[in-house]
Amino acid sequence: MRRLPSLFFPMLACALLASCKGGGLAVISVEPRMVYVFSDGGEAEQYLFVFVRTEGCDEARSISLSCEEESLIWRCLSPCMVSENLFCASFSPAPSSVMSKSGYTVSFADFYGGTAEKAFSLEYDEGMASLSEQDAQASASLITRYAYFGKGGRLEIFGEIDKDKEVLRKRKDLGGRRLCCISRDGSTVCLFPYREID
Repeated sequence: MRRLPSLFFPMLACALLASCKGGGLAVISVEPRMVYVFSDGGEAEQYLFVFVRTEGCDEARSISLSCEEESLIWRCLSPCMVSENLFCASFSPAPSSVMSKSGYTVSFADFYGGTAEKAFSLEYDEGMASLSEQDAQASASLITRYAYFGKGGRLEIFGEIDKDKEVLRKRKDLGGRRLCCISRDGSTVCLFPYREID
C-alpha cells in the first residue's frame, strides 16, 4: 500500500466514523472519502480514506477493507484515531486500476481479540481526477479551500484566505499552501500540488 506524505492526513481531518474492553464490539458507521492527490505534472493518485465510527473503543489494532467485486483485501495496521470513537485508514487501488464503487466491507479489530464488520458502497465523482487548478477555482459546483503549512510542514491554517495579503503578510512562519477542492456532497476531495509562498 502506498503511504501518503504526513501532511495530507492532518488537512483532511480538519476539512472533514469498535470496540469495548471485555466485549460489545460494534461498527456504528462508515464514511468513505475519495481523495485525488495531484502531482506537478497534473496526474492524480487515488486514495480511499475510510472513517470508522465505533462505540466505546479507545484503541484500534487494524482496519481491513475488502472488495467482493475486485476480489481484493487491504489491511491497515496503524489506523489513526481522529477523535473519541472515530478512526481513519487510507487505502490505494491495485496498480493500474481505480477503486470500484460497490461491494465493500470494512472490518475493525481491537487489541482484545474483538472484530466487527460493516458493508458499504462508494459514491464519488471520478471526473474530478482530471481537474486542473484553474478549473477547480472557477467551478461553482465545488467548494475550494486553502491549506497553509508552516516551514516545518505542519498544517497552520485551513480556509479561504488565498487573496488575503494582510494575513499572509503577518504570518511570516508560513512556508507553502495547497489548493483543496471538495465536491458538494463531500464524497470526493482533490489536493493540488504544494506551492511555496513567495
